[in-house]
Amino acid sequence: MNQRFLALGLAAVMLAGCGNTDAEKEAASLSAELAQVKESQAQQSRERELESASAAERSRKEEAEKEAASLSARRDAFQRELDGIVSDQANRPEPESAPEPTYAPQQQEERFPDPPYPAGQGFEWVAMGPYGTGTSSNCVQLQGQWPAGTSECFRMSDGWYFYGVRQATSR
Repeated sequence: MNQRFLALGLAAVMLAGCGNTDAEKEAASLSAELAQVKESQAQQSRERELESASAAERSRKEEAEKEAASLSARRDAFQRELDGIVSDQANRPEPESAPEPTYAPQQQEERFPDPPYPAGQGFEWVAMGPYGTGTSSNCVQLQGQWPAGTSECFRMSDGWYFYGVRQATSR
């Protein structure tokens, strides 16, 4: 097609250069035909572009429809699964709850620990305290001032104690 344009254009130029009125008419006719051919080609090109754009638009629409259908199918499957879970939970029997065990508070009598070793003859162990409920510092301080043997400080519910050795009282 490009060769035909080239030939028509060349012929129009040659005829126009001759100075012949018939040639000028022929050149004008060829020039008009060349313009029509160019316009026709441009029109065909626009039509192809429109067809291509239309095909692309149809393709996009088809893709969107497929995506919407896929999304709808996934949503439906999820809803069926959710309905199945809810149905299973509704059909599940309620677990029988065991009665709460009741614990009676058992008050054990608090017993003092045994002294660390037997007291010598004529002596006895005496529990000294209570000395504070927080830390053993008061107990340790008083234990250090006891003139005879002592045990380590130990904790009872009402405070800290220690055993101290003293001369046995006669009964």
